[in-house]
Amino acid sequence: MITIVCSSKEPSDEFKEHLIKTCGLGKKNVEILHYENKGKYSLTELYNKALKKASNDVVVFCHDDINIDTKQWGRKIMRLFERNPEYGIIGVAGSKSMPVSGQWWEDKSKMYGRVAHTHEGRTWLSKYSEDLGKELEEVVIVDGVFFAVDRGRLKADFNKEVKGFHFYEITFCFENYLKGVKLGVTTEVRVNHKSIGMTNDSWEENRKTFADKFKDNLPVNVVKVLRKGEKYNTIVSCLRYNPDSVEGVYILKLINKLQKERHNVILVATVDPSRKHIMNKLGVQVFPLNEPPNFRVGDGKWGLQNGQGHEHMLSEPNKLYKVKEGRIDYIYANQKQVIDHLQQCYPDTDTTCLMLNEENGEPVINDNIKGYITLTEEDKKALVGNYGIDPNIISIGTYSAGDVKTPIKILTGWSNRGGSTTAFIALTNALNERGYDATLYGPHQWHLDKCKSAILDNRMVIDDNDRVIMHFMKPEARPAAKKVVLACHEKDLYEVGKTKQVWDEAVFLNKRHKEYHSDYTGANTIIPNLLEPMIKRDKSALSKIAGIIGSMDVNKQTHVSIERALEDGCEMVYVFGEPSGEYYETYVKPLCSDKVVVKGFVSNKQAMYDMIGCVYHSSMSEVACLVKDECKSTGTMFYGNDATDTELEDITNDEIIDRWVETLELG
Repeated sequence: MITIVCSSKEPSDEFKEHLIKTCGLGKKNVEILHYENKGKYSLTELYNKALKKASNDVVVFCHDDINIDTKQWGRKIMRLFERNPEYGIIGVAGSKSMPVSGQWWEDKSKMYGRVAHTHEGRTWLSKYSEDLGKELEEVVIVDGVFFAVDRGRLKADFNKEVKGFHFYEITFCFENYLKGVKLGVTTEVRVNHKSIGMTNDSWEENRKTFADKFKDNLPVNVVKVLRKGEKYNTIVSCLRYNPDSVEGVYILKLINKLQKERHNVILVATVDPSRKHIMNKLGVQVFPLNEPPNFRVGDGKWGLQNGQGHEHMLSEPNKLYKVKEGRIDYIYANQKQVIDHLQQCYPDTDTTCLMLNEENGEPVINDNIKGYITLTEEDKKALVGNYGIDPNIISIGTYSAGDVKTPIKILTGWSNRGGSTTAFIALTNALNERGYDATLYGPHQWHLDKCKSAILDNRMVIDDNDRVIMHFMKPEARPAAKKVVLACHEKDLYEVGKTKQVWDEAVFLNKRHKEYHSDYTGANTIIPNLLEPMIKRDKSALSKIAGIIGSMDVNKQTHVSIERALEDGCEMVYVFGEPSGEYYETYVKPLCSDKVVVKGFVSNKQAMYDMIGCVYHSSMSEVACLVKDECKSTGTMFYGNDATDTELEDITNDEIIDRWVETLELG
């Protein structure tokens, strides 16, 4: 059914097994053509040989220094070709742009896909675009780290004039593109590339040859086509947003219109903090003019980072820096200074000029202006009522299910560092990646930069069409929402059966957790927490390096875990968690030494588990020991106790989200 092609200096049986196991098609349905090549043959020679020899129409080409983190990826590739018969080449990263230089990643805003990289002990995810779901994004080339072809749809082989190991895929893709073959990028298959893909003299020589050969065809830009139900990232901007002004109400009407068209709307303006709840209600992110999306003002303190996450220079005070990649498709703005500022930040983005009053009613001359919207005097009169602004126009926060995605509001009484907060951040992001409109509200600030979020205060409004997930809260009355679900993560800290029931259904993490709250007899279901995807490593060299993970408190018994690790002969013990409070000072700090080191809270879990070979856990009480499951997924030995013997269900993250969709009655 599928052929996998790879070239390496020394073919590895372990890598072949990894490809077959993760492919998900069964050993009989996977053909491996793994060529030993110590520099004698160019990749174009070997790949052409493989194209002729392959027993299957679908052929996958990949580097030998990758891990494929997606299970059943072979089935996903097969389905993508079946659902998209016009596509002949599919990769995990690529670009819509091919400039005259031939350097396809020159314009990062035109790049699509997601690829993880590991280098010098660090792992990070390169998000060239947002998650594409099950759709393909049409591009002009794909990267050679991992790509698949349907032989019957190709119109050009690998160009044998390209020597060595660079630009082979670029020339192959571009020649097929010029002959009418469609190329696409998918994010359904996730790859970890154990390299950072450095260029060299050979790469530069092949780039120059490519640019010269195709100079009459360059540059090329594939136009982005809006699919049904797809969202554009759209900025609406003005100098100062005042919801009580005619301009403010008109902007609300524009946002309403864009959201009905299923676009993601971002307001870039100066907004009074007391009025931000209006945008929160609409699910609109707000950015200040001096720091629009993907940009940050320097202060002389924070550092700029290179691709491997290492700081190499300090930011200059008051200088605007682009700190991450992100696609902005359209801009709607009025004042000329606003338009000029945003077009400097997003030079390739189309802009529509809003002429709302006499002061800025003159057309703005700029090549990027694609249209003008004029607010007439009749329009203004229609917006003004007896009280200055028509209240019927302002009340646009609730839409029918056919207009926009149903809002999901996750309300938690604790949003500082902790297992429950981490779990709800993951749930919020997963629901949004699935296409739902989820927002996490909490009283602390730690969660705010980790997902779509807001502070939980008395200005938050719940509408009758909202779905609410409630955690660690005891309101007097049921929120006025379509469905209210209690998500319980606690045992004695939140006794469900003794709490006033203001919810429709309770969710517990596992069977044992549900049994603990047996005095609760209302509607309930079991949904475990999402597991963060992590990579299993060989820990044989780390067997004597232990980790203690979690809060430092009486319940976790951190000091007992340290003592157990030392008694078992561990040569180094790393303690991960916030070193504060009376418990830390009394029980943990006295144990610290050159063999017991407090690392503090580490947000990069993969990096944390890569440092250790085993984990000791001595909790007095556990609801669901997530650390135990993370140890299993990373190949780390776990030494627990009676409180940690609870096993989670063998269930995928997709199945977990399916349960939430069913429980929230999202249809």
